[in-house]
Amino acid sequence: MPACIRSAQKLHILFSMTIDERLEALKRSLELWSQMRTAARKEYEEWSRSLDEMLCANEESSHANKEPSHANEEPPHANEEPFRGNEERLAQLMDTKARLGRILEKHGQRLDNLESH
Repeated sequence: MPACIRSAQKLHILFSMTIDERLEALKRSLELWSQMRTAARKEYEEWSRSLDEMLCANEESSHANKEPSHANEEPPHANEEPFRGNEERLAQLMDTKARLGRILEKHGQRLDNLESH
């Protein structure tokens, strides 16, 4: 079925709905949006928690590797080149996490404002 016919059918359905039916559809849409927001917040918190755990584990392992156990070993900074890319990616992940947190907070505020009206 062509898109123009589907659009015309949707418009016909929309205009043939009563105010009560429209309000009910809007209410269901708002409930669905709220559930999606809750699920997204939970997923973000789990992702954030796992990222924090990964960062803590990375810091602990880097502290353990900084103490040379033998006098013959190279200083810890001599072999940092392979890890520089990881540090850059980790910094990007942290930046992304911060931006996603701000976006989630703003969306939450918008939803709270919509729910209160």
